[in-house]
Amino acid sequence: MQNVHLLNLRPNKWLKSSRLPLVNDLVVFVYNDSNHAKDSINWRLGKVVKVVGNKVSLKHFIKATGVEQTLERSLRDVSIIYSVGELLINTRDHFDECARLSKVQEE
Repeated sequence: MQNVHLLNLRPNKWLKSSRLPLVNDLVVFVYNDSNHAKDSINWRLGKVVKVVGNKVSLKHFIKATGVEQTLERSLRDVSIIYSVGELLINTRDHFDECARLSKVQEE
């Protein structure tokens, strides 16, 4: 009992990190740069153009004008929606891959 404070229980999510965005990935990102309350955060959809260190260059369109804009965000402000090479859900290829994985798990 003297060493109970050394027992450090952590969920698995803290032991592994998710994949970093790659060029051409579709992502949602924090649009506004201000550090105000979480209620005022605006998320936008964009496409990764370049990854350098812990920064990502993103391309997105401004809805009102249709103008394409490129901006840079931290990896912490980006979440991957779709990756290049990922199978689209509800397609025949997706169904076949799920069926194959199910058979492998049964064996």
